[in-house]
Amino acid sequence: LEKLFKELDIDENDCLVDLGAGDGRVLQLAAERGARVVGVEINPFLALVARWRLRRFGNFAVLMRNMWSCSLPPETTCVFVFPAQTILPKLAKYLQKQADDGRSFQVIVHAFKLPGIVPESTVGAFNLYRF
Repeated sequence: LEKLFKELDIDENDCLVDLGAGDGRVLQLAAERGARVVGVEINPFLALVARWRLRRFGNFAVLMRNMWSCSLPPETTCVFVFPAQTILPKLAKYLQKQADDGRSFQVIVHAFKLPGIVPESTVGAFNLYRF
């Protein structure tokens, strides 16, 4: 993931949103590169762990909510998802709706491909999309 963030040039000009942020490891890597980070995590324990992990960075938010019920921040430049295969069709529709609302962003999907959408590129286990 570090190599991917370096290749994508994730930096202080970016706002990375992790949908299903878990313990915040992905957010931490992006924050270490200077990016503003926003995690969305439904599990209260994991959201707390992510907040603790990010406590030394000033430019972060970890939202404890269901990702389907929130919109991406307007300044989002990158979305990271480590999805279960069963949510891929719903995820593709969710991301397209966010893009239809006038947002432009790249999406990193670990291990799976979004149905009906061709990735812009693939780096290791990550498929990259542009919306």
